[in-house]
Amino acid sequence: ASKEMELYIALGDKDGILPAGENRSDEIYWIRRPTQEEFSCTCNDFWWGLNSVAKGLWRKELPYVMDRLDFHMRPLLRRLLEWKIGMEQNFSVSAGKSGEYMSRYLDPQVYNSYLCTWSPARLPELWSAVWEMCRLFETTAQEVGGRMGFTYNSEEAESSRNYLARVQ
Repeated sequence: ASKEMELYIALGDKDGILPAGENRSDEIYWIRRPTQEEFSCTCNDFWWGLNSVAKGLWRKELPYVMDRLDFHMRPLLRRLLEWKIGMEQNFSVSAGKSGEYMSRYLDPQVYNSYLCTWSPARLPELWSAVWEMCRLFETTAQEVGGRMGFTYNSEEAESSRNYLARVQ
């Protein structure tokens, strides 16, 4: 079966055109174990991307900030949280499209923290959401990095947070 047909249940096949064996495994969607390079690049992209968010907040360019958070920063955080889930579930589960199943696997406090990274497009709430994102990313990166034996650049994270604090 093609990759697009890997998860299906035939409700009817009167012409017999579907492959005979139905594969109901979601294994192709399971979270994959990261490499040191993937981990480092994800952390680096997050902390350096924070500089753009800080500048946008300082300039009060809220559509820009929302775009950076939603389409650049949050996917990096979600990837890290997925690695945490994978690590805790022996890399044998899927977090779902856009992380829809994360609530099944994350501690409720961690999941709530993730939800708090969304905010209305208002400066005070955006600052709070960004700081929450930083806290959650840092905590998760330290945990994932430590348990998987990866090097985590805490100086880079600290420098980015210090810059964010100066801008605020």
